[in-house]
Amino acid sequence: MTSMPMPAHTMAAMMVVMMLPSSMLMLWRHHRAGGRLTALVGVGYLVVWSALGAATVPLGIAMTAMARAVPTMVGVVVAIAGALQLTTWKTRRLACCRHDDARPRHFGAALRLGVRLGVHCGQCCANLMAVVLVLGVADVRAMAVASMVIAAERLGAAGERIARVTGAVAVCAGLALVVRAHAGAGDAPRAARALPTHGIRAGGLAFASSR
Repeated sequence: MTSMPMPAHTMAAMMVVMMLPSSMLMLWRHHRAGGRLTALVGVGYLVVWSALGAATVPLGIAMTAMARAVPTMVGVVVAIAGALQLTTWKTRRLACCRHDDARPRHFGAALRLGVRLGVHCGQCCANLMAVVLVLGVADVRAMAVASMVIAAERLGAAGERIARVTGAVAVCAGLALVVRAHAGAGDAPRAARALPTHGIRAGGLAFASSR
């Protein structure tokens, strides 16, 4: 759950890689449906996600630092992100990502469509990205799981159902993390109180043996 600061361009590249499975399939469907200038649509889309990746570096570092200072924060963020998967807000955002049938006829329109799709996707994935950020901006496992969930809910035949299932799992996982963090916080003071006693006893034994 720890992470090291990374350059903005590295985080931007990681974001683009994370979104490749869903974006490539989306662009392929667009092309198969008769969409022209698909490459320019992809350029606009990836520009948005590159910018989001660079912008999330300071936010991710701040969230990771806060998570270390307040361990329950990780569980709270994961639980809230999961709860958002169950809402009509998520359903509407998925509809924007899954059912944009615009067919641009010139370069400018294609770029604008790619940017619009990127923004819609960013809104739809905001809760999942919050989980990645709170777990650590360099956590490859978290990014891989988020990438699979994003691709499944956006491109699967039952995307809304997939979102609800992953949301329920995230809520349970978040609550479990909160409970574990509280348990760990309760154990720490007991361990701290026990340390001086052990030290005094050890010092007494050492003094007695020296005599």
